[in-house]
Amino acid sequence: MEYERGFHGWLVFFFLSASIGAAVRAYFGFLSAMDLRMVIASSASFAIITSVVAQALIHLGLFGASLVGLWYFAQCRRGTATYWASVLIASIVAVAVLNLIGAYQVQLIDGTPVSIQRSIKANELRSVALQLVWVLYWVRSKRVRLTFGANAFQRGGQPLTTDSAA
Repeated sequence: MEYERGFHGWLVFFFLSASIGAAVRAYFGFLSAMDLRMVIASSASFAIITSVVAQALIHLGLFGASLVGLWYFAQCRRGTATYWASVLIASIVAVAVLNLIGAYQVQLIDGTPVSIQRSIKANELRSVALQLVWVLYWVRSKRVRLTFGANAFQRGGQPLTTDSAA
């Protein structure tokens, strides 16, 4: 089977879903900023303010990383595959940290300890599974290698050329 290079198939789907994901991350960043405004106005404790600031920074950091990744994707840069695989792995860690922050906030506000297992929901586990599938796509896909010159975390790689021999 002759593999094409370029933006076809799953790469188009990934670009579209990453664009929607960036918009959702911007929305969550906005909500976190509004939460921060509300928490500061209510004279909440330093611990709650700090945890809300951490949430806002994580959401805005992931939004910025998504924008950079979309830019790399559109520019067809050689490091795009490694960048996106790294962002996806960082997103998995960010989901875990956001869960811990949420459990900490509930404990601060209600005064009752929340177990980490209860704070992890089935939707978040599905999200982690999907992110791992996308990481494998960036690592293993022949279309990614032909389009960007290398798969994720691959040293060297093929030169980006316009002829069909690539």
